[in-house]
Amino acid sequence: MPPVTPPASTADLLNLLRGSGIHKPGFLGERLGEFADLPQEPNRAADVLVRKGLLTRFQAKLLLAGRHKGFRLGPYIIRDQLGQGGMGTVYLAEHETLRRRVALKVLQPKQKGDHRVNVERFLREARAAAALDHPNIVRIHDVSQDGGIHYLGLEYVEGQTLEQLLTRGGPITPSLAVGYIAQAAAGLQHAHEKGFVHRDIKPANLMLTKDGTVKILDMGLARSETATDSLTELIDKGAVVGTADYISPEQALGNTTVDIRADIYSLGATFFVLATSRPPFEGNTSQKLVQHQMKAAPNLTDRDRTFPPELAKIIAKMLAKKPADRYQTPADVIAALAPWLSDDGGQKVVIGLSGMDQGSSSRLQETLNEIATKRIKRPEAKPEAEPQTPPQPIRRGSGKLVGAIAGAVVAALAIIGVIAYAAWPASKPTETAAAHPAPVPAQPASAQPAQALPAPAQPAPPQPAPPQPANVAPAPVPEDVKPAAPKPAGVASKVSIKAGVDGFYVQTPKYEAVIDKLDGCLSSFSASGVEFLRCGAGLAANKTTARGGYFYSEKNGHQGLVKLTDIQQPAPNVIVATGGSFSVRYEFGVNQLTVTGQNATDDTVPYYLLIDSAAVQDVINEKAEELSVPVARKQGDPLDPKWRTTTWVADKASLKVTDLSGDGTARIWGPFSEFQSQVWEADAKTYNNVQFTLEPVNGPERPKAVLKPGGVLITRSGSSRRVRTELYEATVDANACMPSLRVDGVEVLKANIDVSKGVYFLPGFPLPPFDIKQPSTTTISAQSDKAAVQYDFGPNKMTWTVENRSDQGMPFFVVMDTTVTGVCNDKDVWAKTPTGGPPNTNWATSTWYAGRAKFKMTGGSRIWGPWQDKYQVWEASLAPKEKRTVTVELGLTDATEAAKLGEITGTKPLLATALTLDAPMDYQVFQRKTKFEGAMTLNGRVRSDYDRLEVRTIGKSLQGAVPDQWREVPLPETTRSFETTVPTPAGGWYKVEVRAFKDGKVIGQMAVDHVGIGEVFIGAGQSNSTNCGQEKIRQNSGMVSSFSGTNWQLGDDPQPGVHDNSAGGSFWPAFGDAMFEEYQVPIGVASTGHSGTSVNQWAPGSDLCRWTTGRMNQLGKNGFRAVLWHQGESDVSMPADEYARKMTALIKETRRGAGWDVPWFVAQVSYHNPNQITFPLPRAAQKKLWESGTAFEGPDTDTLTGDNRDEGGKGIHFSAKGLKAHGKMWAEKVAVQLDKELAK
Repeated sequence: MPPVTPPASTADLLNLLRGSGIHKPGFLGERLGEFADLPQEPNRAADVLVRKGLLTRFQAKLLLAGRHKGFRLGPYIIRDQLGQGGMGTVYLAEHETLRRRVALKVLQPKQKGDHRVNVERFLREARAAAALDHPNIVRIHDVSQDGGIHYLGLEYVEGQTLEQLLTRGGPITPSLAVGYIAQAAAGLQHAHEKGFVHRDIKPANLMLTKDGTVKILDMGLARSETATDSLTELIDKGAVVGTADYISPEQALGNTTVDIRADIYSLGATFFVLATSRPPFEGNTSQKLVQHQMKAAPNLTDRDRTFPPELAKIIAKMLAKKPADRYQTPADVIAALAPWLSDDGGQKVVIGLSGMDQGSSSRLQETLNEIATKRIKRPEAKPEAEPQTPPQPIRRGSGKLVGAIAGAVVAALAIIGVIAYAAWPASKPTETAAAHPAPVPAQPASAQPAQALPAPAQPAPPQPAPPQPANVAPAPVPEDVKPAAPKPAGVASKVSIKAGVDGFYVQTPKYEAVIDKLDGCLSSFSASGVEFLRCGAGLAANKTTARGGYFYSEKNGHQGLVKLTDIQQPAPNVIVATGGSFSVRYEFGVNQLTVTGQNATDDTVPYYLLIDSAAVQDVINEKAEELSVPVARKQGDPLDPKWRTTTWVADKASLKVTDLSGDGTARIWGPFSEFQSQVWEADAKTYNNVQFTLEPVNGPERPKAVLKPGGVLITRSGSSRRVRTELYEATVDANACMPSLRVDGVEVLKANIDVSKGVYFLPGFPLPPFDIKQPSTTTISAQSDKAAVQYDFGPNKMTWTVENRSDQGMPFFVVMDTTVTGVCNDKDVWAKTPTGGPPNTNWATSTWYAGRAKFKMTGGSRIWGPWQDKYQVWEASLAPKEKRTVTVELGLTDATEAAKLGEITGTKPLLATALTLDAPMDYQVFQRKTKFEGAMTLNGRVRSDYDRLEVRTIGKSLQGAVPDQWREVPLPETTRSFETTVPTPAGGWYKVEVRAFKDGKVIGQMAVDHVGIGEVFIGAGQSNSTNCGQEKIRQNSGMVSSFSGTNWQLGDDPQPGVHDNSAGGSFWPAFGDAMFEEYQVPIGVASTGHSGTSVNQWAPGSDLCRWTTGRMNQLGKNGFRAVLWHQGESDVSMPADEYARKMTALIKETRRGAGWDVPWFVAQVSYHNPNQITFPLPRAAQKKLWESGTAFEGPDTDTLTGDNRDEGGKGIHFSAKGLKAHGKMWAEKVAVQLDKELAK
């Protein structure tokens, strides 16, 4: 191979590009004509070409190394390298004509061994993949060779393998594992029907897409069950085919004639690993192979007592040593798992079953049609004396009754649907649960009240039939519990109890409460606008035991949450809820709620109150001990009289909880991390009761803390802590990470991209919850038994003491935003970022530059990047048991440093002045109040004393150019920090300039180039509301911006701020363009959805509900026009009344949380694929929401079929064409109501 010479100039680089074949000559010449001013240095020129979309970073790297060959294979253009294995390399490529992205698997031209065998194995994968067409198997688009190089063009799937999922987050919840395994089984069933065995099923060969679909990868070891040839036998002869941790006993013996039951064994081993993050057998490869043949797999319930025993039996049967003792087909596995499937997981399995050979079952299409057209009746609750028999797995003979399997899945989903908030699996909440709560974004300045669309008028919707009560009488309240004294006649008149679609709503002058209609729990208790209880959807099968206040039992048919389905109102201020041997009496007084819970069983049963640690800051016990919430306590700690009376303190109110039970002992434990809650527990002993009162203490609000000059101020913001000095602001979350650091208003960290949390630990195992404390006014401490970090804050310096308490190495990362453009070490070596490589002590001390801001770090091991193509990473690699000190000195870039940055980056940053603006941000849109009027928020600080503040707005409003004049900003008092609103006409983009004076002299000034007064919208729902479109699209007007929760940016895809961190295309740029074309004002959007979610997962109190409500509160009261909801694909089997009820509860909760009547638009959506375009149940439910006045009518996107969908029209998501059509449809529906509002 001739040597390659790196380009010495930009001209050399362009010559390499022209010879590479990346672009056609005509197109390349036309585009290069746009860049006459390319930098002369080739590295900087390559950066420009990458930013302009002419090169990828991978292509640029090879061209800068002097390589211009190998960028094309047949019709494909290589864009990136995805991975490399023993037989070849996988690239991201694009078909030049079709513009379709594929994963191009390229066989190495020369390898050790028999090249003929390697080629045959490679082609065997192609033949296997070509014979299969299923949503749970990666599809093949092409197989060919170019110049003797063999390659496969496979479906490109964005996501992560289950192996990567385990590495990043540890074991997953049983409900997720069930869904993933069942989807893989659906794919294997299709392969089985086509006569193929995979032979290497493992987490690394199961890809999880952004919307939660599992796809089987790598058919390289697949072989036909029905045909052989001599070359195939040669490939396998004498070889153990498979992977040691997952291989079946018959494969371990070298048997080359294995059947589909070998894949079932490997799938069982995969299930085992997903649940535990450890394989069934330990040891070296030989030891594992022997154990697979000779030793029974460990029982999962022995390793984890909370793991459902019946589910463990299913895994054990999959791992049976003899093939005859296992499930005989993947369809049998699905039948066994059906009762355990969540709504969304089950629906994805139904989609997988619908992709099978229709000839395999005459009942399949009939079953699927029944799902779409029949409403499944709600089963009656059984008396406790006659416990309901759990659903039994469907047994199979030799036939492939796939349609019956689909029916089993749907039947299980129907049962799950009617107990949508029941506990599953039967496991008590423990402090060892590993899910990390989503970071709470920093709170930017909110917009001032605007005239939003009025919420739709709400006539009383038709009430769904209530659940049938159990046939038992309410358990009597024992005589030793004296009922509250009779109230004067006036008490009832001050207590209002109204029945809603989802619960009984109680209101008194002092507090509000909700008793849930489905389970009788105390789902809400609030005072002065503060919600004290945590209630909502959870992790296991999208169900939860997080129900606010409730009994918990795992016996007599109860699955954790004790459901109290017989709900009566015997008096105007009393509700009694009964279920089997349990009852709870709620007596609502004007000033307090008295709860009396009766346990008529032979066991001691706990009653839980889940206190919301995102709202509550401190707890005070009977001994006047004041502790910061969440308090780290073990669930098994003994009951203690000192917790008999507790006062839970929030900003605006406090809640006093007093235990009145006989022994008067209680305990608190947690944090119950999945639900961000602290658990208060009192026990009801055998045939006894628990009684307590909830009393709001609405004293004066805590005085607002003020940042003093030269000081440090730490305040609570939900479950996070916000740190402020005059120079910087930082946020520390409940999981010990630091997702935001703003230096002089410049954000320097990047969180919520893939696994990044900004500043964080990333071990190869789940971290337990951290105990977060504030030992001093300038210190935050986060402790766990595996890791710890202490943040000490000074006016311009932070000291981080990080500790790895585990027996394994652990990295501590800092992921930087793209605002960071340069770095310099202590030897005055400069580099443009992102940069870095292997550990290098030259960068142990480094200063990072982000425009006018800088920060110097010590204590690092290495720097590296680009991560995710554009982010810089700083890393401290901690050895086992290592404790290290990291310092971060913060400052402002000086003139000399700015000049050096200009040299290495091509852009010289502006220097800081004495005035800093935090709001408005660049590209921020404020919701207008009327057609022509609005207001913007000014928020910032001046680093020295000042006596006058002025603002000037330059630009064009709807009514013409605004006067180019300075206006004084009236301030109630002159402090170094300021926050006020300025009336501003609708229009923009405006350039906003602010300046501060002292004694008639300007001492500081700052400008923001893009500020709008226009229309702002929030998006929510599942994948087609987020970034799951086939291609990223861009807004064309230049007048659309997106809000992430911390920053605003031009509104191109992917949209920031989504809960699922998806990174594909969305409809939002097209929606914004269409809205701007119609209304000629800037358009702001904030997308918050999560792909693959059921409405169950959006229940009041869930992380998703809070995520969206949090975005509402960041934008402020009346700070946006409406919420656009697009969801329904995951709920096609849910009864329409149930869906409407749950949506109504969600909408009502967001309005309560936001503090105003937020308008909602609900789309009509149920589409799955060309064979299943619409489903009647969700469409009927969505229409109910319009007709009841709960929401406005959104677009019918089920009409977007054919090439509007991805995967050549076969997919559920939208193509680029479909995304644009989707956006325009939303704009048309919103305009109907917006025109009415603007006409007022």
